Amino acid sequence: MKKLIVFILLLVNSLSFACGFYPYGEDIRMRFLDSNHFNCQSFDGFHYSSNYYYDASSLNEEKAIQPNDKLWFEYCKGKVSLDAIIEAVYKIESQKFSKNNANKLIQFLYQQNDFEAINYLKFAKSCEVANMFYSDPWERAETIEIKIVRNKVSEALKLAEKTKNGELKLRYKFLAIRLAFYGGLKQDVIAIYNTISNKNPNSINYWCMHFRAMVEQDKSLQNFYTAQVFANASDKRFPIYSYYDREIPLNDVLKYAKTNSEKANIYAFAATKKYDKALNYLKKAFELNPKSDFNIFILLREINKIEDWVFTPYYTNFNPSISEEDYWNNDNVFSYKALEKRINSDRKYADELLNFLNSISLKNDKIEVCKAQLSFIAQKYESSLIIINNLEKKLSEKDSLLHDVQIIKALNLTARQAKNKAVITNEVKSILLKNKNHNRFLFAIARELEYLGNTTDAAFLFSKVNDVDKNGYYDDYGPNISWKSRKHKRGSYRDYFYDYFGYVDVLYTPKQLESIINKSKVEKDDSEFDKWLKARMIREKSSLYDLLGTKYIRRNKLYKALESFKKVDEKYWNDYYSNWNINSSGSNSFDKNPFFAFNYTPDFIKNKETFYVTKVSYTQKLIEYLNKAKNPKEKNRDYYYFIIANGYKNMTINGNSWMMRRYSVSSYDVEPFPEDEAEFQNGYLSKKFYRLAYKYSKTKKFKALCLWLAEDYKKLKRLQESEYYDLSNKNCNAFEEYFNARR
Repeated sequence: MKKLIVFILLLVNSLSFACGFYPYGEDIRMRFLDSNHFNCQSFDGFHYSSNYYYDASSLNEEKAIQPNDKLWFEYCKGKVSLDAIIEAVYKIESQKFSKNNANKLIQFLYQQNDFEAINYLKFAKSCEVANMFYSDPWERAETIEIKIVRNKVSEALKLAEKTKNGELKLRYKFLAIRLAFYGGLKQDVIAIYNTISNKNPNSINYWCMHFRAMVEQDKSLQNFYTAQVFANASDKRFPIYSYYDREIPLNDVLKYAKTNSEKANIYAFAATKKYDKALNYLKKAFELNPKSDFNIFILLREINKIEDWVFTPYYTNFNPSISEEDYWNNDNVFSYKALEKRINSDRKYADELLNFLNSISLKNDKIEVCKAQLSFIAQKYESSLIIINNLEKKLSEKDSLLHDVQIIKALNLTARQAKNKAVITNEVKSILLKNKNHNRFLFAIARELEYLGNTTDAAFLFSKVNDVDKNGYYDDYGPNISWKSRKHKRGSYRDYFYDYFGYVDVLYTPKQLESIINKSKVEKDDSEFDKWLKARMIREKSSLYDLLGTKYIRRNKLYKALESFKKVDEKYWNDYYSNWNINSSGSNSFDKNPFFAFNYTPDFIKNKETFYVTKVSYTQKLIEYLNKAKNPKEKNRDYYYFIIANGYKNMTINGNSWMMRRYSVSSYDVEPFPEDEAEFQNGYLSKKFYRLAYKYSKTKKFKALCLWLAEDYKKLKRLQESEYYDLSNKNCNAFEEYFNARR
């Protein structure tokens, strides 16, 4: 039931974003050390994770051998395959056990005249009906009859007494304990367990202890049993895990331990229950039992915590996936300084853990990889690279640890470079190619380059993160890296980026974007790495020129904008703008002439010319009208300034051509905004040109219209009070009359 409650809570939490996706938990957690490479698969489900259960080996084809299968394999002295053992033990019915059965385990036992083992397997299969407590608890209509259970328990104990083989004798007692537990006979479980010797325990002893732990009423003793089962019986870790009570003082549990190994297991298990710092527990576990595999697991778990605490906020600017702190204040204002303070504190903790590892005499490749990563986290780049160099001399290409070593190496080689001199070195290029599907790694390298001033290469790597195919679809059904900018100010349901284009759109200058475009060319001497790195940018060259032109529009550099827009392929305009912003009636808002029409306003200007509206034609006309308006010899300067003002007004958030400045209005609801946000929201340029139209106007009503559209209501009321009230009463219905009064 405890598991069910936790699951329900997690489900409720996952639905808290029902109005729309928002990255959290494992979606944002940064991590680089892979538990699969540390031989920790038997601890799957208990690695550091924001989820209740984390299957680190879910994508790993090689699964650990189950303890029971291993025991039978050893029982047969390695002469029977695991497949044959699994078939005989779990699939073949007891009635089919005979000399004629083709199964290799059954054949082996008969050949050895091992009737004790054959009879044990038959009896074990006859007990299966009484072992359904967990397998089908929801649909089971009746409880097991106590009488049947007692008879089976008695039979198992009698067979244990008759059996000479020590392992099979223990197996019978385990069956008796399990039967008693499922039958609700708690005192029988305790009594039978007390007859078992744990002098040289194997997996069967800990299976027995598993049931003994679950019936214990003394919480301190129950915690002791729980820790020992978790440490020694990989197949019982999940069912026993929730029986540990974290409120019990550790000293009350330790008093039951008789050996250093048992004490070490208590400290190590306590570490698995901590989501905060557990270094003190690690120290005791390593001191008491230095060579335990359990220690490698809790060490890796601790480093995964530190990776989350440091790398998640450092690279993505999200809070760590598990965090009690919030780096937004009560007004939802983001503070990177507060976040950075925590990052620096956790880097120091990484150094503490590193110092501990350096102090112990235990030396192995796994420990050395951990040291290399902790050195990198603590920003001791040269020290980390020395460790890596030594590891590379020892590890073969087939050793999975080498993968982690190379990831750490690339991060070190990139991060240690001087500000404004950082590049992707040849060695890092090679590692990136080998890990081109490792999004978190690509993103981390991109961030390191960006922080060091190489925004061009950073952008290219951002483009490889969450890459899309030629049709614009993401791999794996969606982007799996999201990040924020340090310039974010307030929280929002959409205060993050998930694609390089949106990031470059908001945060890159035209000059930075030009550097990207200049590099987005196919060169004869392009290496395999260059081809891979530039592939998406080359494919999306028109998008980049469109963006560059848009950035220049934002800066009101019209000639530069036009130059960029003209480099866009015609197909791109047709694909992305011919049907831009189609409304509910099926019409296209981008085909309205922005110089002569407003949204939600009756037409009031006679359109003297028509043209197909694109970003190119829009910009060309704006330049043309500006040249005419600025010409002292032009008789209709007021007219041209007026339609120029209309053109700028329509490029604001409420205009019919806002797409000249934006790609999606809803994407920019939180800082950092594009640099022209004030203009986009307020239309200062349009007001400027309406005032110029007012300046050169010759008629009273047209002057009034210019001031009205410039929103200079005080001046209009002061100078032309009657027109002010007339326009106020008629609003936009008077525009045609006032415009036609220009001449």
